[in-house]
Amino acid sequence: MKKNILFVLRFLASAVFVALPFVLAGCPGDFTLDNDSAPGSSDVGANVPFTTYEAEDADFQGELLGRSVTYNEIQSEASGRMAVRLRNHGDFVRFTLTRPANAMVLRFSMPDHPSGGGIDGSLAVYAGSERLGEIRLTSRYSWVYNIAGPGAWPGSKDPADGPPNRFFNDSRLLLGDTWPAGTDITVKKEDSIEWYVIDMAEFEVAPPPLPRPPNSLCITEFGAVADGRCSRSALNNAINAARTQGRRVWIPQGTFTISGTDNIHVTSAVVSGAGVWHSTLSGGAFFFVNGSNNRFHDFAIFGNVTHRVDSDFHCAFEILPGGANNIFENLWIENVKCGFWVRGTRNMVIRNSRIRNTFADGINLTAGTHDSIVEHNDMRNHGDDAIAINSEQNRNSTGNIVRNNTIRLPYHASGIAVYGGGNNTIENNLIFDAVAFGGGINISSRFNPTPFSGTTVVRGNKLVRTGSARSERGRNQGAIWLVAWDSDVSGIRIYGNRLIDNIVDGITIDGSAGRFFRDIEIRNNSVERAGGHGIRIFEGAAGSASFSNVSVTGAASGGLNNASGDFTVNRLGGNVGW
Repeated sequence: MKKNILFVLRFLASAVFVALPFVLAGCPGDFTLDNDSAPGSSDVGANVPFTTYEAEDADFQGELLGRSVTYNEIQSEASGRMAVRLRNHGDFVRFTLTRPANAMVLRFSMPDHPSGGGIDGSLAVYAGSERLGEIRLTSRYSWVYNIAGPGAWPGSKDPADGPPNRFFNDSRLLLGDTWPAGTDITVKKEDSIEWYVIDMAEFEVAPPPLPRPPNSLCITEFGAVADGRCSRSALNNAINAARTQGRRVWIPQGTFTISGTDNIHVTSAVVSGAGVWHSTLSGGAFFFVNGSNNRFHDFAIFGNVTHRVDSDFHCAFEILPGGANNIFENLWIENVKCGFWVRGTRNMVIRNSRIRNTFADGINLTAGTHDSIVEHNDMRNHGDDAIAINSEQNRNSTGNIVRNNTIRLPYHASGIAVYGGGNNTIENNLIFDAVAFGGGINISSRFNPTPFSGTTVVRGNKLVRTGSARSERGRNQGAIWLVAWDSDVSGIRIYGNRLIDNIVDGITIDGSAGRFFRDIEIRNNSVERAGGHGIRIFEGAAGSASFSNVSVTGAASGGLNNASGDFTVNRLGGNVGW
């Protein structure tokens, strides 16, 4: 009887799965999906198609790695700072679906090779008692050593060089059928690998492949093959032919290898695929985007970058100066140096994408990028700022909006950072579990950017377990971290943010001699359960800030610590707990 009921539920779930994509496929990027909001809400963070399940909250047989924020410990880089280790044959994690799903992403760690470079393995996957197959795993894209050592940045792949970090990576799997809510999906250790650590899984209903759009050139018509052979020339030739003929480029279902080290130049083109679960480009170098009115959507880029080399391009997209109105949406990017390095463009949009496991920034808007929007992206495990607005090279990146993104586990910098410039807005983002050398949100004059001008607005964000006690200068970084190191910081508006379970301090203000904070307003914020102080002002900070309706509760070391005789705290009323 139970088997018959399960069959009926699977049939009904499959019927929903078949009907739903006809609604979604008509306008990719325009629909609203369920929000994985815990502990956020529908107006904070990204709209995403998946539900996240933490391993420590699931049924499991194995070793619970208890909560830790100690740098170089595996669970310090896990979501919620906890995970489950599978060491013995038969150890498992069993996730019970709360919604139908036919696709899974598993966030995991496994040992490195003794000499570095990674090893391969797999876990068996079961739906109920039915063995579906295996999910293939590798540590090739994990394990960087001595990243924080003197002169070691950005680390190496040699275990002899020092302590490790970057423990986790992701692997994804289509489950075949659409399994109904209530189904147990189990990952089980059945091989001889010493251990696996499971952080979390994401489950979703992946829609079927999108159809080929009209007026398009398919890359297979130019010789692209989804069999491991290089399709670089085919993709490049298709792009050139489409530009000449006024047509778009179509990446069909399959995984197409883009070998080599030179990025493909794209000018005023539309490049699309059959969906992020179906059309994939793999390799090491991808797109230089020139000119205006480019659009990329509905495909995945999975790089083969194993560590950071700043002299290599190896970003999924490098957007060159001078263009406008470029749109990037419904993309999935992993294992590249950076997702987007954006230089001097305007009116650009990056939205509804997954950008994960980069060795540098997820998205960097730099060198005069202005009036652009970054929204509803799901991001994690970045080796530099997940999202940065950087007014470098004496060029002001201004008028940009970063909103409704979900960011998890930047392992070596901040969730969102603004370096100089003016009139940028950071709003309604959800940031979890910053690991080291950064805050949840960092407003900074570091790296000698264009001076702050106008206003920089930080409002409505929720920061959970962010900030760090690991710092180049030996000072804590707060969940919100204000820094005047290389020039003055002015025109900052910090309104209506929630800072929850801060690793050390909630708000930190840090400066250097001769640098001043001016025109700083901090209003209607709450600091909840800080591991250190609610508000901490370090020696060397100078200037002032105005505080009103700022609440501090449960701060382990007290509400306020102002160690600077040169910084004035202007209390305007309504403040509680400090």
